[in-house]
Amino acid sequence: MNENLPDKIIQLNETAKKTLVALLTYKNKTNAAKSLNITRDTLYKRIQKYGLDKIIVKIPEEALQILQLASVKAAEVLVDYLEMPGQQMAAAKEILDRVGLCKKQPVIAQQFNTGEEMKVECIEDIPEEQLDEYIK
Repeated sequence: MNENLPDKIIQLNETAKKTLVALLTYKNKTNAAKSLNITRDTLYKRIQKYGLDKIIVKIPEEALQILQLASVKAAEVLVDYLEMPGQQMAAAKEILDRVGLCKKQPVIAQQFNTGEEMKVECIEDIPEEQLDEYIK
């Protein structure tokens, strides 16, 4: 039977699930066993009994796959969004707001080709027609 990882985890009994959570939560098996109030020997027996060693190995691999797929989808959505008129500036302002650059924190903008600097309070202080020529 070749079932996927989420199905395998769902089918575990409560003891196995708690053991799996402890193994994933703590850096070593000694601390995992302590958190479950069991000995290391009992922990190893549970790992064998429920096949948790095989599950633990697969979790990072599957998590990475899920993150990669989600990242690609998020990038595709962002590209589509940024191709809408006026959205590039709105997105840039939103990002800068989130990192505090438009909240009374002066920045130095430097022109790409000439190196000329301009002190601004906010990215909005750079004239829109010159915005592409400057970087933070």
